[in-house]
Amino acid sequence: MALITNNIKRYVRNFSWLVLANLATMGASFVLIILVARQLGQEQLGVYSSIMSLVFIFAYVADFGTSSVITRELSRDKQSVSVYIRYGFGLSVVLALAAFCLTLLTGWSLGKTGDIFILLVMASLWMVSDSLPDVFVSAFRAFENMHLITVMNLISKLVLVGGVGLLALGIWGFSLKGVFWVYILSGLIGLSAAGYMAYRKFGRFHLSFNPLFTRNILRQSYFIGLSSLCFAVYNRVDVLMLSTMQSDTAAGIYSACYGLFMLAGMIPSLATSAVFPAFSRHYVTLRGKLRQDCVKGVQILLLLAVAIVTAIYLLGGWLLGFLYGGGYDAAVPALRILMLSIVFTFPASILSTLLIISGKQRWYFVASLAMMIVNVVLNLILIPAHSYMGASIAMLATGAFNLSVLFVIVRKSIKWDEEAVEGTGSSR
Repeated sequence: MALITNNIKRYVRNFSWLVLANLATMGASFVLIILVARQLGQEQLGVYSSIMSLVFIFAYVADFGTSSVITRELSRDKQSVSVYIRYGFGLSVVLALAAFCLTLLTGWSLGKTGDIFILLVMASLWMVSDSLPDVFVSAFRAFENMHLITVMNLISKLVLVGGVGLLALGIWGFSLKGVFWVYILSGLIGLSAAGYMAYRKFGRFHLSFNPLFTRNILRQSYFIGLSSLCFAVYNRVDVLMLSTMQSDTAAGIYSACYGLFMLAGMIPSLATSAVFPAFSRHYVTLRGKLRQDCVKGVQILLLLAVAIVTAIYLLGGWLLGFLYGGGYDAAVPALRILMLSIVFTFPASILSTLLIISGKQRWYFVASLAMMIVNVVLNLILIPAHSYMGASIAMLATGAFNLSVLFVIVRKSIKWDEEAVEGTGSSR
């Protein structure tokens, strides 16, 4: 009983710190969408959202699943922290540069030229600075020092929101270029804060690149990385497709809805991040308890999802008007359909986590790839005829499909009667 109580206390503590960290991240993103919408209107909001969607897709290349692998391995072997930080940072630099180049190449191929391409370059530079602290964050998560992650996020996001807020007050004039300059500054400050806290926590470390370490981590992470990339495409491609196939105005209207959807999506992300280190250990030694915790987690997330959907159906119109001002009444039906999909995405987050901690990265990739393909195909069919309403319907249908696939995979691939697992660090 004491063990269970201590575990619950640890989960709650970790979850509480991660709530603050992710509130800073998601809250900052949401505030920026509101400021851009109010200051520059629907069309410029669409430009901003399409650029950030492209950047967020390739931000997953900058991580490529390595942070989950490093967290998983360090939670089981904390004595090797200096090795993981030393070589993990070198790996982060290589992946971030690859993501930077791929973002610009894709943006150019999609017709992002002229001033919009310059904005894309600036946003990509922020992505590089924002992704480099990932190895430090992985170490903090493995040691369950979630408060350090919170401090880092609060520092960088306060700089971001404060700087853009000054622009909105007319200090230097509000423009997308000014917004992205503030992004770059906040990323550099966040990187500096993470490095300093890692030094204070783990001592002096040297940063270098090790091909053997890189090959070993990528061998374990590439299915997670590919899966995360598929998930990013699933989450962000609708805005890009609306901007390309309809207009930036349509993308802006949909982005107003999508900001609320992503804010709600913070809840399962927080929950799985908080329990990831403990779940990873329990999969090896306490498989039965892990199953009980997962069932409870799914039940809690489902109840939260239903409560959020009910609130949106009752207050969605008022909420859009309050946040963004006039001109968004037509988006209310799209918002209701979009938010209904969290009934499927919330419990799916628990099942995805189970596949990662059990070393079933290959099956996680299969599920993510299928989800991405279904979503892209549905958007191609529905957006030309129904614009942002079609994008919302595609998201809802894809969420239901993904939960069904994950349920079948977890049921078939995980054996709950085993108390020890060999080779959980490798893909199967």
